[in-house]
Amino acid sequence: LSGRQAWPLLWGSSKPLSAGVIAWAALSAVVPPLVVTALGFVVGGIPGAVRDGMASPAGHRLIGALIVAALIYGLSLVLDPIGNALGTAARQRITGGLQARLLNAVTAPPGIAHLEDAQTLDRLARAEGTLTGYFPGDAPVTWAGAVAGRVSGIIGCAVIAAYVWWLGLLLLVMWLAVRRVLLTSVIRQATDLRGRTTAMRRAWYFTGVGSKARDGKEVRVFGLARFLANKFATEYTEAIRGGHVGLRGVHRRAAACFAVV
Repeated sequence: LSGRQAWPLLWGSSKPLSAGVIAWAALSAVVPPLVVTALGFVVGGIPGAVRDGMASPAGHRLIGALIVAALIYGLSLVLDPIGNALGTAARQRITGGLQARLLNAVTAPPGIAHLEDAQTLDRLARAEGTLTGYFPGDAPVTWAGAVAGRVSGIIGCAVIAAYVWWLGLLLLVMWLAVRRVLLTSVIRQATDLRGRTTAMRRAWYFTGVGSKARDGKEVRVFGLARFLANKFATEYTEAIRGGHVGLRGVHRRAAACFAVV
């Protein structure tokens, strides 16, 4: 479930919350370049204020630029907490709706054969997101933040291009190329982790057997605690091994992009 696919779920659950996410994304796209621009005006006003004094018009302009830069920078500091709060609210609304849809889907068939099918159980686990920690309810706000970051980068390159056009264009091309390389690695890592759903589900099954009261008596009577712990460690290690390989690929590509830049 991508952010673009999950956005209608957020819009259907709460239009005011969706509007808040859109406003947050717009501010996240515009504010970082504004901070850099405001600081540029501050730096540019320092020579005149030093030459003529703070009581001069140049000094007054510097003070005004400092106030504006401080306000914009203060706004940039609260954007992340606002995004986290919006993400939490969106996750709660979308998760509740998705859980209701999943419940309707699995209880609709007259039999229970689908509940014993490994592929069906894997798809249910991926839809819930409890095994990997990547919840569908996080998708809309994460996607909006990614779009805002992309727009912010383009605006920053445009600001540089306004002074030195070829430098802004070069930074834009390099930035887009680096994003493409890293995004490919991240998608590959997520795909590898998704393919390990069966092993992850088995790992958490052993955790449930060892930690729930339903099976607690048998575990203690037959001395299965160490066996369950070892099985969980084996299955969990196998499940995250693909993710580690993908993560090393991300690190290598990031280091290569840093060297090129």
